[in-house]
Amino acid sequence: MRDFTLDDVDGMLRVFGDGRVTQWLPFDSRNRDETQARIEAAIRNARAFPRTEFSLAVAKRDDNRAIGFIRLVHAGSQGEDIGCAIAADEWGRGYSTDAHRVILDFAFHQLGVQRVAGWIPLDNEQRIKALDEHGAVGNWDSPRTKYAAITCSSTVRGGTAI
Repeated sequence: MRDFTLDDVDGMLRVFGDGRVTQWLPFDSRNRDETQARIEAAIRNARAFPRTEFSLAVAKRDDNRAIGFIRLVHAGSQGEDIGCAIAADEWGRGYSTDAHRVILDFAFHQLGVQRVAGWIPLDNEQRIKALDEHGAVGNWDSPRTKYAAITCSSTVRGGTAI
């Protein structure tokens, strides 16, 4: 994982512009200009001090090409929020799991966060199974929404959970 650069726009269009990916996100597919605007915002947020938003590229090790993102918003007393998406043609290779482990380790051990929360679509069965296996707490049976709230705490698996 690393901070975004403008060179990541085309790679991230594979994430933000693909309906297979955005069906799991709280926004519709984006075009190239909208994707570039998101990357530019991430770059600006990375320069903020104190830094409260960590929107990072999930990059392949062999060529450092962005294939997804992970985002942690560190809002102090307002809580912490996490989100992640990986390009559809990279699914099933552990990139999301690895990114969650790294960002949660950072949140729990470097930022001193006690709990991180997020949302997951109830029909994303593969991700829910992975979250359950790693100790996340979720309201998987929520009848009123298509998303479930999830929580990971620093006490789950020594602070490394997904």
